[in-house]
Amino acid sequence: MIWLVVAGGLGVVAQQPELRYGGDAEGGAPFMEADPRNPSQVVGFEVDIAELLARALGRAPRFVQSAFITLDATAARGDFDIGLGGVEDTAVRRSRLAVTVPYYEFRELLTVREADGPRFRTLADLAGRRVGTLGSTLAFDILQQAGKALGLVVVPYENDVHPYSDLALGRLDAVVLDAVLAERGVKRNPGLVNAATSVGVGRYVGILAPEATALREQVDAVLKQAMRDGRLEAIFRKWRLWNDDQPGLYARVLAGSAIPPDTTAQIPAQAAEPESVWRRRGSTCRRFSARPSPRCCSPAYRWRSPSASAFCSPPDACMARGRWAWR
Repeated sequence: MIWLVVAGGLGVVAQQPELRYGGDAEGGAPFMEADPRNPSQVVGFEVDIAELLARALGRAPRFVQSAFITLDATAARGDFDIGLGGVEDTAVRRSRLAVTVPYYEFRELLTVREADGPRFRTLADLAGRRVGTLGSTLAFDILQQAGKALGLVVVPYENDVHPYSDLALGRLDAVVLDAVLAERGVKRNPGLVNAATSVGVGRYVGILAPEATALREQVDAVLKQAMRDGRLEAIFRKWRLWNDDQPGLYARVLAGSAIPPDTTAQIPAQAAEPESVWRRRGSTCRRFSARPSPRCCSPAYRWRSPSASAFCSPPDACMARGRWAWR
């Protein structure tokens, strides 16, 4: 409370309420980071969104530092009013927290070394290989699912810097992360490229304590109005993130359409067991435990040499009557 001396004596002026927004200042631009010109302040598109929300709600924005991997727990505990900072919309978050409407749609991109670009275009091309990502993300969930079908060796990291540097050094065969991080990783590491086809689609949201539904509804109303009047578009254009995916997302949000928490792609429903070795015997693919030599690989097979083993893989196998048969 602030006390002021006025002509008639002491007057009391109520202090403006705060909107405490949690995030990780170590996440880096364009999300949020310490302002290079004033390290006591944070800047980024998520900071701009927090300030937009605070103004509309008649509150003063106040940043609360929270490591990205603890953001869900600190939001649930009520350490701040809303968590921001590249928080992805997932089914688990919807079940545990009050989640806002999505305000940015992104694609999950596959990043490889430039020399490997022609042969590594999809996750299926990377069967049995090492793929890095950031833990506790949609990309990690996608790779975990794909790993079961393709035998991917999923390597989780605690930040988005080292996956790309390790890829450049040859310690990984690929990295999967959202487009914002993927573009930043390619810029920082010459010799890396992003595949043209996306691995999945996700969306950024704000997260609140599960009981904070009233505030969540107020935030949703502000976000929707900012979609209508162009304020959100202005923020993303300022940070060079606006693209053709956003108008479609905003149209669906404003129309009240049901939006799934995430959309994954490139995960085959069935695939040959990666540890199996398949050789052609007539019209049937049979499994052998011995490692084959490169001579076993004909044009009907793809030759792969992952770190753990080397084997032939039939590209068009399907399950038929309990055995792998050629289409």
